[in-house]
Amino acid sequence: MHGLCPLLLLTLGCAGDGAADTASPGSGSISGSYDGRPFDTVGATWRIGEPDDPDQTMVVYVFDNPIPCADIAEPGWDTAITDQTQAVEIKLVGLEAGTYPLTAGRTPGPGEADVNYTLSSTTGTPAEISADSGAIVVDSTDGDGAVGSFELVFATGDTLTGTFDATPCPTGSEP
Repeated sequence: MHGLCPLLLLTLGCAGDGAADTASPGSGSISGSYDGRPFDTVGATWRIGEPDDPDQTMVVYVFDNPIPCADIAEPGWDTAITDQTQAVEIKLVGLEAGTYPLTAGRTPGPGEADVNYTLSSTTGTPAEISADSGAIVVDSTDGDGAVGSFELVFATGDTLTGTFDATPCPTGSEP
């Protein structure tokens, strides 16, 4: 039966093949910049299946490059993905649709969010820059994905606004 697997993979997937690796990388829109670097293209959006606290948090990543789900499954992936990839990490304390205001300078509580901007680096440790204010609106969470929008303001005065239609990435984890 393994001879049929390549044919079936095109429509159904094969057991153990890591079907999430071939899933659509989600979509969205973004505008703005950070540190003079325009962030105006969305290459992938993923809702990860293995956040640090899966019982209480939902984490969505918005990338400017087409990053496959498999590339964000191992610890330290922010030093292994395409160099100089911009990413917005949206961490929500909650699993439902709703509005999540950002918390600046403290750990978010239930119904709140923490959002970081990261520029990946294959030659050093990427810095996570926390947004100081803004909000995340989650419109729906069907099928372990997430659809919503965000408005972010950083201490530098930089802003990022956008939308996400995040595909589930069951093996995706926080770096």
